[in-house]
Amino acid sequence: RVEGLERLPAVGPRIVVANHASYADAILLGAVLPPEFSFAAKSELADVMLIGAALRRLGIAFVERFDAAQGVEDTRALQARVRAGESMVFFPEGRLRRASGLQPFKLGAFVIAAETATPLVPVTLNGTRSLLRDGAWLPLRSAIEVTIGEAIPGGGPGWDHALALRDTARKALAAHLAEATHDV
Repeated sequence: RVEGLERLPAVGPRIVVANHASYADAILLGAVLPPEFSFAAKSELADVMLIGAALRRLGIAFVERFDAAQGVEDTRALQARVRAGESMVFFPEGRLRRASGLQPFKLGAFVIAAETATPLVPVTLNGTRSLLRDGAWLPLRSAIEVTIGEAIPGGGPGWDHALALRDTARKALAAHLAEATHDV
């Protein structure tokens, strides 16, 4: 079930932030969102045989999670893509975990939205953790719900704006998440 697709701004670049509970999340969002969205993915996927090549052909933006200097460069490159009109999807939790609820957020998507004044759209995924859990390779039957929240204006440049975007998006995601959310 998809709710709120009409809330997605129709024109201009947009940044979607979604909770990340399953390997199926990106496939699900790729099916639900308009085709002009690109995805950010952990750089480790670039080196996985066959998968890395396929993701590069799809225009995936690989981002470094552990090298801070490279992470800054990746953020600048993504800002350039957004300024050029590209819409992006981020999973700000950064990785899958078996634990339910929202995990701590990495700040890249929020810095990019703030610095480029791009609307941020929170998208809550429910049911994907049951569909395909971390560490599992066989899916289980599961009801899936995608809730697209109200767009949050990108604000302005600066760390304070990025943190405010993170906090606002986290509250929006938590409001629709059918799992217990831990305060971070």
